[in-house]
Amino acid sequence: MHHAHINETETRLQQAKQDQQHIKNVCSRLNENNQIEWGRFFVSDQRKYMYCFIPKAACSSWKLTLLRLTGKNISFITNVHNGAHTDKVLKRAVHYNATERESHLKKYFKFMFVREPLERLVSAYLDKCFRDRSHNWLPRAIKRYFRSANDTGETSKHCRCIIAPCCGTTQ
Repeated sequence: MHHAHINETETRLQQAKQDQQHIKNVCSRLNENNQIEWGRFFVSDQRKYMYCFIPKAACSSWKLTLLRLTGKNISFITNVHNGAHTDKVLKRAVHYNATERESHLKKYFKFMFVREPLERLVSAYLDKCFRDRSHNWLPRAIKRYFRSANDTGETSKHCRCIIAPCCGTTQ
């Protein structure tokens, strides 16, 4: 029984390493300019973590949680996506120099949350096209954009940018 448990653990570890390598391979293919968006990383020197947020993948909930974990007054923050406010409480990796960021990447706990790509795309579409009235122009723009993208064969490239923003510089 004990040996079976060890073998199962080893199998899971091996699968996790393969999954990690697959993610690295996909991100390197999608990230044509090899630039990391350091503005997407929140860093806590006190708690020793780096959090990379991806829009439409629980980032609002996690930003609020991380804000609360600081123990600071956050009553003035009405929108966690307003960097002018959240950046007064949470520090972003972009505010560190390259040596410090490299050190954080080696020593700090790093995490991010992902979401099934099609579900994320549909959620963004519904959120921006139907729930947020300030984006009422968006459905027409999307139709116009993808019609022209189809004509030039650019559709798959644009979908990749929407689905995998952590790997490139597009949001």
